[in-house]
Amino acid sequence: RLAIATNPGVDIRDGSITALPYDDGTFNVVLALEVLRYLPAVDNETAWREMLRVLRPGGTTIVTMVNRWPIDGTGCTNDSRPEGPQGASSLSGPSVSS
Repeated sequence: RLAIATNPGVDIRDGSITALPYDDGTFNVVLALEVLRYLPAVDNETAWREMLRVLRPGGTTIVTMVNRWPIDGTGCTNDSRPEGPQGASSLSGPSVSS
């Protein structure tokens, strides 16, 4: 309500990324900033379908996800890497030695 009251002329709707309250092909750009990481896998799939549904043909989808293994320790607390913390290096491509 506050967002609606303080932004006259802006179309602000209450909804969920798994059931977006917009018609098909409504947007040129869809943003999902740090949203998908909080959803269960089944809802992630639904969210992607919804984002693509409301995106116009040729549109752009921008999604950000937290780095699962950041060096500052703020990532996922459930370390599911089979090789432990050092195993993440294999995800960034081949190592280069000098």
